[in-house]
Amino acid sequence: PADKKVALEWWLQSAEKGNSSAQYNVGVAYQDGILVEQDYLKAAEWFMRAAKQDLAEAQVNLGILFEEGLGVTQNYKMAHDLYSRASEQGNAGAQNNLGLLYVQGLGVEKNFDLAIKWWRVSAKQGNDDAQTSLGFSYYYGHGVKRDLVKSLMWLLIAAQNGDEKGKKYSQLLVKEMNAVDIANARAIAKECVENGYAEC
Repeated sequence: PADKKVALEWWLQSAEKGNSSAQYNVGVAYQDGILVEQDYLKAAEWFMRAAKQDLAEAQVNLGILFEEGLGVTQNYKMAHDLYSRASEQGNAGAQNNLGLLYVQGLGVEKNFDLAIKWWRVSAKQGNDDAQTSLGFSYYYGHGVKRDLVKSLMWLLIAAQNGDEKGKKYSQLLVKEMNAVDIANARAIAKECVENGYAEC
């Protein structure tokens, strides 16, 4: 489409002049192969420019490229550093990804407490992946005391927000629970969402 080509040309011109949002958009175009041939190295170069200007979205995408080794040498420490910078700016995706690095010990020492901390912050911003991760953490007792009610609460919230794993595992979990605990989890989940995650 002509409109997209015009947008890409504008982003390129603006990106060359140092506009961080345009640099990010050009990076996404190369990352996803939108109107250009997919090129992870070029995506990384544009994300790097924007990340140096503290654009959180660029830090997250660059972190993903380093975590997965796309266009750059795989480097979990670099991914951690980028996710940390974006997390401090309040980026829920970065906070979720940071939790995943901590729970797996990638680029950092394994630390369930820090994983839970970042997942909780992310989940309270509505990140369904983090909500599901908290549900699993409460189910298995990783970093928190095992609590099936809280596990189901977070899985139900994640499912409500569109997470397929949250939906699948909440349906499995109710088969392990009694009716009172299920009702309690549903009530707490409802209250949590209605209060904007303030009391979760």
